[in-house]
Amino acid sequence: MIALAPRADNSRYHQGSTGPQTPLEDTSDYHFSTPDRSVNCSTFSTGTPTLACRIADDSSNSRRTSSTAAGCKWASDLVILDASGPQHGACAEEFPVLYRSAIVDYGTTIAVGRFSCLVESSGIYCLESRSKTGFSSTAKGYQKIYANERAPGALLGTIDSESTTTRTDSADDEDVTTTTSPTR
Repeated sequence: MIALAPRADNSRYHQGSTGPQTPLEDTSDYHFSTPDRSVNCSTFSTGTPTLACRIADDSSNSRRTSSTAAGCKWASDLVILDASGPQHGACAEEFPVLYRSAIVDYGTTIAVGRFSCLVESSGIYCLESRSKTGFSSTAKGYQKIYANERAPGALLGTIDSESTTTRTDSADDEDVTTTTSPTR
């Protein structure tokens, strides 16, 4: 579904501000927001290409790890996406997502390097092409997603209860997928 949506013109997405009220600045990276401003994203091209998004879900599922640097200002509302997949929560100073960036319209995909994000009224859905994983941020909160899974009902225009696919990472890092369909 992400690849099928109309593409945003990337030339509009090089501005943002370091704070909600500070002036806009031109940058070499990409910065974008959802129309309701509930999600703001910035790319980082130094080192490992990374997409960082500030999302409305700052749930406690985002836990600081034991390897987190002592001076880290932990931000549970950040999602980091790179070649190793998504991570919910990160050190804010490492990924300064800009504010007041250009809006990606509903029904549009923005593709930057290995990252593609579809903005819909139901939320944002982002994938990284090497890991074939990503995340969604919807009214239900943050969720890890996989490129080879069926699109959620919210994207297909169907009711979520018609078909549900869940995928979890088990303790031994093997993926377990369960699909259920309605009985009629």
